[in-house]
Amino acid sequence: MLRREQFSDAIKPSARARPELRAVVLMFVASAVYILFSSWGIAQIVHDQPALTVWESANQIVLFMFAGSFAIGRIKRDSAALESALGQVHHLVENMSDAFFAVNNRDEFTFVNRHFAASFDRRPEELIGGSVWDWVAADAAPQLADLTQRARATGEAQRAEVFWPPHETWYEFNIYPHDSGLTAFYQEVTRRRQAEEALRRKTEQEAALAEFAIGALRSEDFQTSMQAAMSAASRILRGDHGSASMVDVATGQVHILAEQGILRSPRAQWAIADFPENSLMRFLFGAEQVVRFSDINNDPRFAPGPLVSSLGAKSGIVVRTPVGANRFYMLAVFSIRSMIFSEEDVRFLRAMASILTSHQERERAIERLLLQERVLDVITQGVNIVDNRRAGYPIIYANPAFAAMTGYSQDEIPGRNPYSFFPPDMTVTIASMVKQAAAERRPLRLETELIRKDGTVFLDRMVVSRISDSNGNFSHLVAVHEDVTEARRQDERLREAQKMESVGQLTGGIAHDFNNLLTAILIHTEKLREKFKTNADVSRQADIIIRAAERGESLVRQLLAFARKQELNPKTVDVNELISSFADLLRRALPAHIVLDVRMAERLPPVKVDPGRLESAILNLALNARDAMPDGGTLTIETEVRKLDEHDGFMSAQLHEGLPVVLTVTDTGIGMPREVVDRAFEPFFTTKEIGKGTGLGLSMVYGFVKQSGGHTKITSVPRQGTSVRIFLPAVVTELPLELDDSAPAVDVDASRGRILLVEDEELLRMTVGEQLLDLGYSVVVATTASEAIDTLEQGLHFDLVFSDVIMPGEMNGVELAREIQRRWPEIKVLLTSGYAEDVALSQIKLLSGVKLLAKPYRTAVLAQAISETLGGETTSPQPKPLSIPYFDDEQAAAHRWKH
Repeated sequence: MLRREQFSDAIKPSARARPELRAVVLMFVASAVYILFSSWGIAQIVHDQPALTVWESANQIVLFMFAGSFAIGRIKRDSAALESALGQVHHLVENMSDAFFAVNNRDEFTFVNRHFAASFDRRPEELIGGSVWDWVAADAAPQLADLTQRARATGEAQRAEVFWPPHETWYEFNIYPHDSGLTAFYQEVTRRRQAEEALRRKTEQEAALAEFAIGALRSEDFQTSMQAAMSAASRILRGDHGSASMVDVATGQVHILAEQGILRSPRAQWAIADFPENSLMRFLFGAEQVVRFSDINNDPRFAPGPLVSSLGAKSGIVVRTPVGANRFYMLAVFSIRSMIFSEEDVRFLRAMASILTSHQERERAIERLLLQERVLDVITQGVNIVDNRRAGYPIIYANPAFAAMTGYSQDEIPGRNPYSFFPPDMTVTIASMVKQAAAERRPLRLETELIRKDGTVFLDRMVVSRISDSNGNFSHLVAVHEDVTEARRQDERLREAQKMESVGQLTGGIAHDFNNLLTAILIHTEKLREKFKTNADVSRQADIIIRAAERGESLVRQLLAFARKQELNPKTVDVNELISSFADLLRRALPAHIVLDVRMAERLPPVKVDPGRLESAILNLALNARDAMPDGGTLTIETEVRKLDEHDGFMSAQLHEGLPVVLTVTDTGIGMPREVVDRAFEPFFTTKEIGKGTGLGLSMVYGFVKQSGGHTKITSVPRQGTSVRIFLPAVVTELPLELDDSAPAVDVDASRGRILLVEDEELLRMTVGEQLLDLGYSVVVATTASEAIDTLEQGLHFDLVFSDVIMPGEMNGVELAREIQRRWPEIKVLLTSGYAEDVALSQIKLLSGVKLLAKPYRTAVLAQAISETLGGETTSPQPKPLSIPYFDDEQAAAHRWKH
């Protein structure tokens, strides 16, 4: 494992704690000398006044030295906290599931995590200092080199998917440039690529099958059709050789009718006797209709035989179909590589064989036409045929799949112009593309929107092919359609899920530990401010620390917000009332040259949201609008209730149940181009200068609204302005509005009850223990859930168990609460966590009476949470001798805390 110092040097500049410490010491010494001489001079000049004496000056120096010592100690503690946080990040990167590495500007490794080193079967220290290009596969090196060059040239993060030949896998690389080099991580996406490839191949197969079926109908030359079939089969199935043969069992002859590919059979005719008993050909004479093999040399069923051996084939797929009583066709695709052929490949080759068989038997023309129609009917893609020779280019045939796709009956489509299914503004462009492709005798492949009968739109993947008559004249077009709307949505959801998962893994651990630190900082600083409230300097410094901690708390909330993992406290809220009470703050936040225009609809139904989060969302939007209007303008905030329409985009079912409340924030600023609007909600995406924006504001708004069951939409026009609409589901039933009681008064009773505190982190355990003693509770401590169970089993009465959710050992806080409810149902349970995990939240909601207190928290919030959990009913029986740490009020007076 690499040292933390290597990690720190690899990813960021070194800390400046020591230079800052030296500066404070120098300032402290200079100021002391200044005070000493100033005091002596004043005492000499003013003899008859009560001036400063040397003794009083010395007192000031001592006080100043004490303040300087306090500041130096503070810097040391901050340095230790920074070092601890760096260690946490190092631990997370070392143990993340993605491979992570950093290189300097000479492309030499400066840091690699264990996952990266393990992929090369090396220890991390064996890679440090070496060139990254010594370990990159030759086939992947050009693409990675281009990626790193673009990152350095543009100064922007780069992403690409790269095939890694040694592992036969695909990886998604994310590369981030900085002054001293690059940092990057990657993850395997082979399965996703395989799924996409399977879908693409299926689409290609069915499109080729439909195209060939229509071509076979028109062709009168069987040999040409046979060659076209094998060409298509060899290309679609990625083979090196495709052949169609006729086997006549009665005469014992095998005739090769058509061949395509880079290989050629040495003979066009073979005798069955030429093949040994254990050969592939003899094996096909049995009951097998389909044979697939990935390595014929190691297949126990049969041997290659002279024909396959002469081709040098290693893998293949062979389909046979009967033609009469004693004859059958064999369609085969062979490869010189090891390949695995799927069931989709079998179906494709079988369909080819069926088409060829029907085409061969001209005397059964009716049966052949019915077979072609069945082929078109059973494929999942929509197919339509257009007559290019008639005015208006009418559709003369549409299969059931196309009818179902567009919402028409199969009888309603013939006679319609094919361009009537496209958006009006696209018809001219698509018609031109079709005409050009037909003139060049090539298929046209494109994705575009199609309009259903009911007016709705879907994304269509289309392949249009030209059909010529017997004289070679362009007569018809055949189009194969596939609705890929859901596939695109799934792809976007997959990408979003992968992105959120990566960020969530990183922020989750940091949020948990960072919130523990913030809790301790806030609690002790509040106590320090209260203790020295008469000392203005100490109170001022305590206020600065509290504001800094609150800023840290806000940053953690932002990170959790865009991941939709924040803990919400939803209440029934009147949006108009919230905006009215919030308007004064907004006006103070906006410069004088920006006009705030608030327009609120009458009789607005309430919504169920977290009011604090909604205020933060409005403030974020207002500040973004302020930055978009540097020369002044108007910021308009509107509320309304209106019915949704198709222009509002994709909405949840919850929003469609009633009339949603719509909150719109509009500015008259510089606006945004389309490409910026499309990425506006992405975390860390910002168009502001470095240091002027984190890229988390809109992401936080998006995550909060989505988590509240709503929807967010941005519309913007460059140089005209931007509107952000927030759709929130209205409360259907008339519920009374809930009052905000987030800061209740704390009434400390000296005999509140007895609490079992379960916390594994020593700093937080000491801090919260003192906090509970200050609130008047007797406290017993445990460091793990197992230790808490052992304590409860000793028989001492407890009114409440206050436990962290995330703890080491086999049992976490949720499992501890479940065990307490099962064995000691009279004891109340309150849980706390610095990271609102989805799993933990869902499990806590299943526990009756158990609440979750989010970190960091103040004394007042903790007091309210305990009071609500206990319900005002606490008992305090006389304590009995214990073998565990225990503190009542008398002991606490003498000894504040031990463990």
